[in-house]
Amino acid sequence: MGVIVGGQVLFAPGEIDRLREEMDTVIAATRTEPGCLHYSYARQLENPDRIIIFEHWEHGDALRAHFKTPHMAVWYEHLSTANVLERNVQVFPFDAPKQLRDYRDD
Repeated sequence: MGVIVGGQVLFAPGEIDRLREEMDTVIAATRTEPGCLHYSYARQLENPDRIIIFEHWEHGDALRAHFKTPHMAVWYEHLSTANVLERNVQVFPFDAPKQLRDYRDD
């Protein structure tokens, strides 16, 4: 079963810039993991202190293995020093992806 991870994290002003190098490192390393189909952070245009997270994993086991990687351990160390104001990240399992157009009423 595939897994989508989506959500957002609001940081205090300046925190994203302070953590940018570490974010780039964890993103690059994660994208090479088995089962990772997509992994990205994006700054919200309306509030540049908010990161939008989107991940696509082949299956839940790949996501669980991701949390045990050395680069995630390093990322969590850096993240523990961050001033995080809000965090809402959720996992959405699914059986098979569908194109958005398949949900439109024509």
